[in-house]
Amino acid sequence: MKRRHFIKTASCFAVGSGIALPAESCSSHQSAKYFKKDVPAVLLKTIENDTLRVILFSDGSMKIYDKPRGFEWEMASVAIQDQGTFDEGYVWARGERTMMEQYPATFYVEPWGNAFRYLVLGHANRIKGSFCCFISLEREWLKFTVTDISEDLPSLVFPPHIESDSVIIPSGIGKIFHKKESDIWTRHFYLYQTSLNMCWFGGLKDENAWLAVLDEHIADGGVLQVNNSLAPGWIKSKNRWKKSYSIKYQFLKGGYVELAKTYRRYLIEKGTFVSLKEKIARNQRLADMIGGRILCYFQAWPPANKKDLKKYLFNTKQLEGRDPEKVTVDFTHKEVLASIHYARKYGFKNGMVMLRGWINKGYDGSHPDIWPPEPALGSIEELKEIMALPSPVIPALHDQYQDMYEGTKDFPRGINVLSNGDLMQGGLWAGGQCFILNSKYSVEYARRNWENTKTLQPVALFLDTLTASKFHESWEKERPLTREEDMRYKLQLLKDHKSYGLLIGSEEGSELGIPVCDWYECRHSRKENENIPLFPLVFHDAVFMARYNSFDPRTPYPGWLEDMLWGYLLQFFMTPEFGNLRNRQGAEKIGFGANEMNEKLFTSTFHVDKWHKEIALSEMISHSILTSDGKVEETTFEPGGTIIVNFSEETRTVKGITLPPHSYKILS
Repeated sequence: MKRRHFIKTASCFAVGSGIALPAESCSSHQSAKYFKKDVPAVLLKTIENDTLRVILFSDGSMKIYDKPRGFEWEMASVAIQDQGTFDEGYVWARGERTMMEQYPATFYVEPWGNAFRYLVLGHANRIKGSFCCFISLEREWLKFTVTDISEDLPSLVFPPHIESDSVIIPSGIGKIFHKKESDIWTRHFYLYQTSLNMCWFGGLKDENAWLAVLDEHIADGGVLQVNNSLAPGWIKSKNRWKKSYSIKYQFLKGGYVELAKTYRRYLIEKGTFVSLKEKIARNQRLADMIGGRILCYFQAWPPANKKDLKKYLFNTKQLEGRDPEKVTVDFTHKEVLASIHYARKYGFKNGMVMLRGWINKGYDGSHPDIWPPEPALGSIEELKEIMALPSPVIPALHDQYQDMYEGTKDFPRGINVLSNGDLMQGGLWAGGQCFILNSKYSVEYARRNWENTKTLQPVALFLDTLTASKFHESWEKERPLTREEDMRYKLQLLKDHKSYGLLIGSEEGSELGIPVCDWYECRHSRKENENIPLFPLVFHDAVFMARYNSFDPRTPYPGWLEDMLWGYLLQFFMTPEFGNLRNRQGAEKIGFGANEMNEKLFTSTFHVDKWHKEIALSEMISHSILTSDGKVEETTFEPGGTIIVNFSEETRTVKGITLPPHSYKILS
């Protein structure tokens, strides 16, 4: 009798799992199965090479001895599991989890051929499911390959966390959490790419570090943070488990900078890291961003969709001033040119001019039916005049292929369908209720639209949401979509437009777009002793970065200090009051936050551009927090130099350098 057949027909096994157990080890109660055998943890196997020695115990715990550094790590025997899935199928993921929807899983592990079978046990040792795991050493890497996950498990967190003093997660600019500051209520799932912008995470202990790298199935994965722990989590694809999932760990000396640099080298070896110098060699116009700034123009807004607003219980006061009849214009094409001319008088030399809301009906007014350009803004010839701006200014257009609105001609063709048959809805934006496109259709709509857009001869195109949103499923019968397919088609959207000779930008920024994208627009922000610049430590010399929140009036210090610390360029949300063109007419910029813009801010920040010119193509090689309260930080760029920034309201002296409040010092 074959082993697999024997396992499947044994008298007592995990639900759908294939694990054979003695009959007395299980009991049933109302169809639930419980593991009652009291099994002490015993050593199952020792795996060893020149770099690592790994000891696996029958409760799933591990001791991992890093030979070169003489340091031993401990992997826990418990992994917190969700009672359901980490992705309910909506457009935005719910990252925050609660203790009441999770349980601590323990494991019973048995040898299974050249692998191991893990029985997953819940409260009172109830058998929740099982899976198989191959554990191997590949030079400096410890690799786990998980297969045969029983369908009883709606999601799986595995391997368990490695005991650490601090944990590192590439979310936003980057985060570090310390054991002394953690609490049992902290529970968050970071889903790629909406809150996890790189395919790794890590931990620190006693000047040693571990790095975990997720595999190509990252579209169906992420990282669970519980208290001061991080562990990988996996979710089903279309309600079924895939054949396998894998993750590998490397152990090293150092801190979070060394983790980021190790991952950077890993990407370079993989061939997925493309530097800005390489990108400039392919398109010289990209060099215009060096030491420049982005002038962003919201040209027009669609008529207010009061029907949708009332459905969402907007009251009379909230509906005031919203015109349901006509497009609201803030900048005609001629006024954009006049504003640029005025900006040049005040020192603007190079960078990008970004047009948002140029499409039919204005910003978010008609996606994906963007053509013709909104006629209230002026003629197509006038729009072409902006697109013909010569170097060193890059003219760029905003476009978007995630949202579709009810008034478009093909609605609802191409919208993702939820498992219950509903259309996947997105946000309530300027154009009203939007719905989320299946990216297979997005590629087609974009190719159709390019036949018209190319007549404008743009130099650059900003493709919104592609490197910001999580990956979706669609249960449409004609063209179903998995998350992995969604990731592939979103990348195809970027590649298609790159093939037209365009410079390409997208929102927030993730590892996915690095081989293609030339710039990202993000919302990176800073919190003392929590945010660390993981993203620029890996990608500073691979993509230009600009932020929506550099001039948020709620920031307790000049926001551009953050841009200088991280080596980002500035983005200005232009207003018609700048240059006294006329008063602003448009609605609030939903999703962009509060922003200030005036002549004083514009003219008083050229020192940021000057610093960017020095380090725009440089690698960020280090970052340090210089004071215990986290208010003084330092980054170093090579070549370029070091900058120390004092975010405090008080004068600080560090390294023999006195820094006034809200100031910086550049060391060459």
